[in-house]
Amino acid sequence: MSQAAGTPGRPWQDGPIPRIATPASTQMIPAIGLKKDTAAALNLRHHAFTKTSTSVKVPTVPQPRIQKFGKLFDTSSECIAVGGHRGNGQNLISDSGKMVPETRENTLSSFCRAVSNGATFIEFDVQVTSDGVPVIWHDNYVVTGDPKAPTFRMISEITLAEFKGLCSSDGFPASQPLLRRFHRQDGTLMSDYTVWRVVEDSELPTLEELFVSMPVSVGFDVELKLTTPNDQLYTTSEEVTRMTDAISAKVQTFSEQGRTVFFSSFCPCTCKQMKVLQPTRLVMFLSDIGAEWHCNPQRTSLLSAMRFAKEAKLDGLVVETAELKTQQHMVEEVRDQGLQLLTFGIDNNDPDWVRKQYFLGVHAAIVDELPRVDSSLWSPIGI
Repeated sequence: MSQAAGTPGRPWQDGPIPRIATPASTQMIPAIGLKKDTAAALNLRHHAFTKTSTSVKVPTVPQPRIQKFGKLFDTSSECIAVGGHRGNGQNLISDSGKMVPETRENTLSSFCRAVSNGATFIEFDVQVTSDGVPVIWHDNYVVTGDPKAPTFRMISEITLAEFKGLCSSDGFPASQPLLRRFHRQDGTLMSDYTVWRVVEDSELPTLEELFVSMPVSVGFDVELKLTTPNDQLYTTSEEVTRMTDAISAKVQTFSEQGRTVFFSSFCPCTCKQMKVLQPTRLVMFLSDIGAEWHCNPQRTSLLSAMRFAKEAKLDGLVVETAELKTQQHMVEEVRDQGLQLLTFGIDNNDPDWVRKQYFLGVHAAIVDELPRVDSSLWSPIGI
């Protein structure tokens, strides 16, 4: 792991995260809500933190403190929030060839499991159907049929009824199975389309169903998912308007819930428009900061992304975490601009890196392997 100079006020100036042996008297202060099942875990508001007896003299090393998502957006915050990527994690193919996680991504089952596994907020992708309904779906295309001759359609080309028929708790429609070119757990993309079959399936939800079903204590990262090709600098104004109007109107319907909701998008024009439509909510610009090629430098450069967010009067950035490892000095610069900084990507499955981000000053980490990261951050720093 790359090392970078520490942030002023942090417990060290340079070098790796210090580790201390766990004293026998260390006690865990339990979180509100037991993590024994999903229903109990939906009451989860805070993670545990450590309390060390004053009779045992050990070096003072702050623990990453995980807090309720509603208090995340404070530039002076010394806490880090952990969010669930597409709920309980993106569906991937493991080294053994199995689908992980076993729950279909971006479904109510996945979101509930994410909270059960320690997420204080959930990240999900929203697109709008041809009949104007915001639905939860990530990929650019809905791919169905024969893996050797698949059919491709965009969410904007199908109705809500067609979307709802893609899968259910009873499994896929036999005539039109869902397909995907899956990523492996190491991030590499498989060459062929395969049937998207999971152990625990459930109906694909609308944005409204998500607001109705999830406890208001769970924060929402609403990513507006546009399907603009990487060689196209901007999304058309008609598509930006179609997406933002429908999604903003639906979120506004539930504004009295008191839920913490913010918006994010890789599309600069969409971020600007959402800030106009939702001036009291936070809007974050998503950027790969170099992880993937794009013709827009705001998508490939952290400095360009930061400048855009500041000029557009946005509230922060959500950036690819592996690229941030090589630019750790930029965390303080982003914070100095009054911007929030969140991260995403497979490297956030490394608990040590999430812990390091806390010390650097990152505000939140969106992760796939929630149980692994959550259990580590509950534990005292040890050998």
